Amino acid sequence: MNKKRKFSVNIGFSSIMMVFIMICLVTFATLSLLTSHSDYRLSQKMADKTTAYYEADTIAKDTARMIEQYLDSLYENSTDAASYYHGINADLIRGELPDQVYGLMVSDTEIPVISYQVTISSVQTLYVSLEVHYPQNGEESFYKITRWQSKTSNAPAEEDHLNLFGG
Repeated sequence: MNKKRKFSVNIGFSSIMMVFIMICLVTFATLSLLTSHSDYRLSQKMADKTTAYYEADTIAKDTARMIEQYLDSLYENSTDAASYYHGINADLIRGELPDQVYGLMVSDTEIPVISYQVTISSVQTLYVSLEVHYPQNGEESFYKITRWQSKTSNAPAEEDHLNLFGG
């Protein structure tokens, strides 16, 4: 009776398939977690940019309202269109502006244009131009918006720079 016993591990197809499925599930779960985290970061950046734009837009609208009040008082004190246009002074308007507003100018043309910029971020600016009108009757608007545009500069942001080998 010389029986030899052979020792073997019986790993069947179902066990190998189960291990493979578990590896796939862990891999897909990890990829899903990474994707959702990067989507969250992107949505946070977009929310911050949108908030910054609307804050700048509000400041620009408040500035336009202050300019309208200035033009209203100038209209009340002027006798005709020539004295009205001659009385528009950038220094008087500039005195009450918020810190984010800069570059206020009044063009020296037949119909004056008041233009200013509002900082949105370090690389984005909101440009506003208002064409001033002398109202013929007291109900017309004092200005017409000719430009309300945000522009992005091509300069890279501070965190977007790469340290490369200089040789």
